[in-house]
Amino acid sequence: MSVFLHCKTKKLLKELMVVFCMLFGLFAQGQTGSIGTGTATSSYLPVYSCYGYNYSQQLYTAAELTTAIGTTNTVITKVRFYVSATAATQANYNQWTVYLGNTTKTTFASTTDWVPLSQMSQVYSGTLGTMTTGNWVELSLSTPFVWDGTSNLVIAVDENAPGYSCTATWGAYTSGANTGIYQYSDTVNADPASPPTASSRTASIPRLQLVSEAPSGCMFPNQLATGIITSNSGQVTWTAPTPVPANGYDVYYNTTGVAPTSSTVLNATNSVQSTTTSVTIPGLAANTTYYVWARAKCSSTQQSIWVGPVSFYTGYCVPTGGTSSTTYYLNKILTTGGWTNLNYTASSYAAYVNNSTNTISTSPGSAISVSLAAAGSGSYYYYVWVDWNNDMDFNDAGETILATTSYAATGSTTINVPAAQAYGNYRVRFAVSYSGALTSCGTAPYGNYVDYTIAVGAPPTCMPPAALTLTSATTSSATIGWTASTSNPALGYEIYYNTTGIAPGSTTTPQITNVTGTSATIPGLAINTTYYIWVRAKCTTSDQSPWSGPITVFTNYCAPTGGSSSTTYYLNNVTTTGGWTNLGYTATSYTAYVNSNMSFLSSPGSSVVMNLATSGGSTYYYYAWIDWNNDMDFNDPGETILATTSYAATGTATINIPAGQALGNYRVRTSSSYIGAVTPCGPGPYGNYVDFTLAVVAPPTCLPPTGLAVAGLTGNGATISWATPTTPPANGYAYYVSTTPVQPATPTGTTTATSVNLAPTLLPNTTYYWWVKAICSPTDNSYVAQGPTFMTTQIPAVLPYIQNFEAANDLGLLNGTQTNKWFYGSATGNTGKSIYITNDSGTTNAYTITSASVVQAYRDIQIPAGTSLATFSFDWKANGESSYDYVRVWLVPANFMPTPGVQIAAATGRVQIGQYNLNGTTWSSYSNANLNLTSYAGSVMRLVFEWRNDTSGGTQPPAAIDNIVLRVCSTATPVVTVTPAAIMHNSATITWPQDIGGASYKVRYRPVGTTQWLPTAGPIDVAAITGTTQTLTLNPPTYPLTPATLYEVEVAAVCNTVNVGTYSHNEFTTKCDPTPPNVTFTNITSTSAVVNWSPLVASATYQLQWRKVGDPTWIGPINLPNPPTNTFSLPSTGYTLTPYTQYEVQVRSTCVNSTTPNPWSSLSRFTTERTCEIPPPGLTILELKPTSAKVQWDPYVGPDATGKYILRYRKVGIPGWTNVQVNSNIYTLTGLTELTKYEMEVANICSGTPGNYTLPYYFTTPTVIYCQMGANNTSGEYISKVTVVPNGKPQMINASVASIYTDYTAVIPAQIELIQGSTNNQLTIDKVVTGDAGVVAWIDFDRNGEFDINERILVSGPNSAATATTTFSVPSDAFVSNADYMYVVMRVALMKGGIPVNCTNFDSGEVEDYAIRISKKATNSLLNQNDILIYPNPVSTVLNVKNISKRANYKIYSSAGQLISSGIILNNKVDVHALINGVYMIDIQDGSTSVQKKFIKE
Repeated sequence: MSVFLHCKTKKLLKELMVVFCMLFGLFAQGQTGSIGTGTATSSYLPVYSCYGYNYSQQLYTAAELTTAIGTTNTVITKVRFYVSATAATQANYNQWTVYLGNTTKTTFASTTDWVPLSQMSQVYSGTLGTMTTGNWVELSLSTPFVWDGTSNLVIAVDENAPGYSCTATWGAYTSGANTGIYQYSDTVNADPASPPTASSRTASIPRLQLVSEAPSGCMFPNQLATGIITSNSGQVTWTAPTPVPANGYDVYYNTTGVAPTSSTVLNATNSVQSTTTSVTIPGLAANTTYYVWARAKCSSTQQSIWVGPVSFYTGYCVPTGGTSSTTYYLNKILTTGGWTNLNYTASSYAAYVNNSTNTISTSPGSAISVSLAAAGSGSYYYYVWVDWNNDMDFNDAGETILATTSYAATGSTTINVPAAQAYGNYRVRFAVSYSGALTSCGTAPYGNYVDYTIAVGAPPTCMPPAALTLTSATTSSATIGWTASTSNPALGYEIYYNTTGIAPGSTTTPQITNVTGTSATIPGLAINTTYYIWVRAKCTTSDQSPWSGPITVFTNYCAPTGGSSSTTYYLNNVTTTGGWTNLGYTATSYTAYVNSNMSFLSSPGSSVVMNLATSGGSTYYYYAWIDWNNDMDFNDPGETILATTSYAATGTATINIPAGQALGNYRVRTSSSYIGAVTPCGPGPYGNYVDFTLAVVAPPTCLPPTGLAVAGLTGNGATISWATPTTPPANGYAYYVSTTPVQPATPTGTTTATSVNLAPTLLPNTTYYWWVKAICSPTDNSYVAQGPTFMTTQIPAVLPYIQNFEAANDLGLLNGTQTNKWFYGSATGNTGKSIYITNDSGTTNAYTITSASVVQAYRDIQIPAGTSLATFSFDWKANGESSYDYVRVWLVPANFMPTPGVQIAAATGRVQIGQYNLNGTTWSSYSNANLNLTSYAGSVMRLVFEWRNDTSGGTQPPAAIDNIVLRVCSTATPVVTVTPAAIMHNSATITWPQDIGGASYKVRYRPVGTTQWLPTAGPIDVAAITGTTQTLTLNPPTYPLTPATLYEVEVAAVCNTVNVGTYSHNEFTTKCDPTPPNVTFTNITSTSAVVNWSPLVASATYQLQWRKVGDPTWIGPINLPNPPTNTFSLPSTGYTLTPYTQYEVQVRSTCVNSTTPNPWSSLSRFTTERTCEIPPPGLTILELKPTSAKVQWDPYVGPDATGKYILRYRKVGIPGWTNVQVNSNIYTLTGLTELTKYEMEVANICSGTPGNYTLPYYFTTPTVIYCQMGANNTSGEYISKVTVVPNGKPQMINASVASIYTDYTAVIPAQIELIQGSTNNQLTIDKVVTGDAGVVAWIDFDRNGEFDINERILVSGPNSAATATTTFSVPSDAFVSNADYMYVVMRVALMKGGIPVNCTNFDSGEVEDYAIRISKKATNSLLNQNDILIYPNPVSTVLNVKNISKRANYKIYSSAGQLISSGIILNNKVDVHALINGVYMIDIQDGSTSVQKKFIKE
């Protein structure tokens, strides 16, 4: 039963079980565990990538498994191995079959002590996902494995990919001795059922991760496998679990490989169900890979986990081949005995040729004879399979028709069609292998596969034609022939052809009909196109034979292939003699097939001798063919002119042109082979092919020139020459030059000489073609003779040679036909532009590791006469492979041109700079400051970068080159310039040209007349730069100069550190010190001041300018007295200074002999003295309280000073001032009203008379602010209730919870009312404490914002009593609250373990603040008869004012504070009838009495 099923409980246990189900449900979902730690690695387990095949086993202990996954989650669903490093080609080691087993084995006792396959279960078979360094590669088990919880675990890995790639490494750890065992081989693919003797044993086994889950109550099916597969269905089988599931099985499938989950919705398009252990999935798409999973259904609500996937392909497997070589392939398949037969030929490699649309027709009981042959010279295994039961494989009994067990040059067999074979189509597969046995699905590392179809049907009543042959072909037609049908068809024959190779059916409409003979020409074909042709007999209008064919035709000469084994050997010289014009072909690099434009001329009955030579310095087979009948092949009698049967260094053929040969052009093909015979269409594994044209012409009356040659190649020229023919032409010669192989219509020039220097008309590094003809008369020209092609050299670069590739590339790239080539540009992953090796036309800096390549990039450089040492550097990167894949750098003479495919070898005049690789993707720099170029001095040197790689191993990327620099250093004395504009008082800048050869420099200097050069430690070293001009500034702090001093400076060039040239010599004088002086002031009066400046500098004069601060215009410049005078009195002539005014001054210098002043000094300011009449400055408030303000101003001590002042102040808006005479510059105003705006002014008393008052200074009195106080935490001690019982006022009770501080002043129910002068007021404080605590209470009776010691009304404790209580009196002069905001504060504080101190925080306890409103004692009359009163209120017209004098005045303000009206109160009345309705404030000032009262206008 599922663990989740048990969680359905009775209501009584529900809450308990919810917790259990959550925990157990999460646990049952499984976990991931690891075995092994650390950073160790192993190359051998689980697979050794350096070998083709691997089989290994590794043991993990039960203790390790218990630690990793426990003993509950024992169903292992995934296994992961740690990838420490990947090899280059993962396809060579990623085909794995994995087995797991429970075992008691703890060690492998010997190299044959394998765990038997019968004790393990296959859990995985397939291709690993992409492996990345530093990550785990995961194997999802197609069949989960159940660990029994007590046994050890064996994991076996069978790796089946035949290739190898060094070297992958795996995360490993040290286990017990011999807990790993492994076998590897390039030839033996171990069978896990009977493994061979192991290569070794080890204690270092792979680190592992296991993903597992707990067993379900419903067990899963096992051994999921595929059965019969068709193009639209697939069968899957499995083994039933124990117990067998009551509800059968679900089978899920898709084409993505994404595994189903428990929540996957099953439907008719993605699943089928079965009650047995197999099912057939219908309705599948052909040629598609499907993935299938299965699960058991134990009940309608309980299913097992999914197991799988297994995969199958709804088509015949697509075999692979050619991973080791593409030289060997089936090039001939010939059948006889069928109603129609095969005549398959091939001239190039394809791993798999699917010609299954083409058929061999036969009938039951017939026999088909098969003959097989392969390309390449050697012997082979041959194979033939037929899928007689159409189950889309070739694995059944009787389906292997041929499987040779010994190597042979050809293969043959007979396909016996069973007498009872059903009519239908049956796939037949042919294969060949040069090395090793094959299976029908591959791979074939040294071979290939070809498929056809055998059509089994009733014997035809109209027999097909036989022996289809291609008679001839042109670029637009083909002529075919055949053997007549034995049925003697009454309606002749029909022909069908196409370019796809798809065979026609019985209803296909032929293009050609009613052919009465046994041959036909097919017209209108496209050039350079392969056509497939079929023929059938037509006996009656309703009875046609099966189609015979196809035969193929290519509408041009075949393009042979070559170089598959080596690109070292190629025809490098082909010449002819005896023709009217002759060949002079040469080559310097390999090309498999050269379709040359070159021709030679002769006439019927003449003979031409052809001489052939090959690169490589060995002996060869030589060949020459001519297509005399222009049928586009060389297979006819007499068309093989030369085919040597013994190896020779050169070859010679005599071409005898038949006397009756028609005039025209005839294709000539030549070839050489280092190993083995070749045919005209190839391949030539160790050679190449070159085509020419033989023009058979009438004998000329004007003979062409002979002996055409090229000499004197330069970057822009060459000299072409020829020999005078037997009869010299009267009118000289016409010559043609082109960069294409097509002769121009118009001559490039004419000459009567036998040579022409084409300089300077040619382009550098360009291939040219040329022709020449004799002009015997205006109407008689010779045939045109073609000269040998030539390539101009580069125009040599001059030193310094600097190439960073950002603008362009000027290196010649010699790539030939190599796979891996030099390219210029920006590759993915490279920074900027460079030259680099690529195998995809420059997209990436990558190479094909299995394709050997040698390519060069070169640059010609002119080395000046007398050159010895040079500096050479470049940036590079290349990984490659040890001594196999690398880049080399050479210096060679310009007359040596490297050849693609051939490495540069050491020889006289060739210098190898180095070999570079194995630095990964990181750019490195090569630099040599002492490169010896003596042997190239006065000549052109060729700098070459050569890349080579072999056919195996290696790591990306290949080479990339950037930032090439070659310089020749010069110690010539530099021409130094001291820049006049850059000469300063303590610095000077010198410049000189940078030597193009990269010289560095030494610089020295000193004051003229001294003997010590500076710097004292030695000359300044200046490195070479890439620019053209060196610049050095002598300046502080390193190289300071003295102002107004004559200096001498010298510079010398340095090469190779030690070669120092002759010093130059220059002199210059520094300027005076321009630093502005410091400006100060003395003797300041109210109308004058003295300006001082310092320090004074030598060789300078001074000027001054001054002005009042804020004025826009300066007074000056004023020329000052010459040093050493350094004072000046202000004001200057014609100006005055104003008392107590700020002025600013600047001073500057001008160097002697200079017209340019130095900078002004910074602004310096002074203020003239005050006079007594001037208001005192600095009026400010030092301390402001609600009812007082401490005021200060600057004292006056000047003329007429008395030390006395008049200070006056008033409320803003009140007309009268309150004047106070004070004897110091500090005074405290008292009796101010809280929250009221005031203004004040002050004046000096000068000889008894006040001076001018200051401008008004405004300030507003503040309200009372109390200090902050509180506890850091409550910690269980707090005030729980405060009770105040006033005498004559209502009781206040406030209960509260714990806090560190609470402000209750704004809480209306917590406000307290007291009566001024009252006694026996009671305060009680309830407290919550865990120990002793002290309680203090204060009331700020005078409302000065401070809790004075005499305002403390309660002190209690510290004690643990629950309450603290006291009675207190209210002072008779206590502050009376006349406004809502004018209240006093009671503060209550409780402190654990101590007595609270006002305004001081403490650790534990609480503080609370309360508002108290104090009122006066009640009187018999509600009104004080002496107070100023107003009535009525509200008022409509006249407001009466009582208890004022006749001098009283008023101001009325709106509720917004705006002054509405003011005046004198006449007859105790104020007229307010004009006011609009609202609330107003009236301010009544009566002498020293001032009151404000609210009234309402209605």
